[in-house]
Amino acid sequence: MNILILYDSFFGNTEKIAQYIKESIEDKHDVKMIKAGDFEEADFAKVECLIIGTPTRAFRPTKDISNILNKYPLTIKDLKVAAFDTRIDYDTIKPKTLSMVMKRSGYAVDKIYKKLSKIGVELIAEPAGFYVGESEGPLLEGEKEKAERWLMGKF
Repeated sequence: MNILILYDSFFGNTEKIAQYIKESIEDKHDVKMIKAGDFEEADFAKVECLIIGTPTRAFRPTKDISNILNKYPLTIKDLKVAAFDTRIDYDTIKPKTLSMVMKRSGYAVDKIYKKLSKIGVELIAEPAGFYVGESEGPLLEGEKEKAERWLMGKF
């Protein structure tokens, strides 16, 4: 299967997760990884499955990821799709009132899956969130292994 991992990353954490996912599936599939800012429409050529990754920034995906989803819904509609984000665990944020507000606002992958559901794509996996210690990272212990397992058996 031809798979495109389309990701955005500010501090390298989302890129690391994308790379771990790529490494976990590339022995059985043709996988290419492209940063959202470098994406061109031609990158969709021959793609059968799209994996989207973004950091959670102000409770939503990055602007580049959002723009691609908004610009190419008819192309994306015909693909198998999965999405993930990197995030801070809201339960670790103090004060708790801020944590509660942030929980209600959600994570980037929630907005992506809502958009993908409206487009009508075939979602092949549950949305995934991978935790970072701070907004700049690092990835928390165990997130690499979680990324490697996320899409097992989905293709």
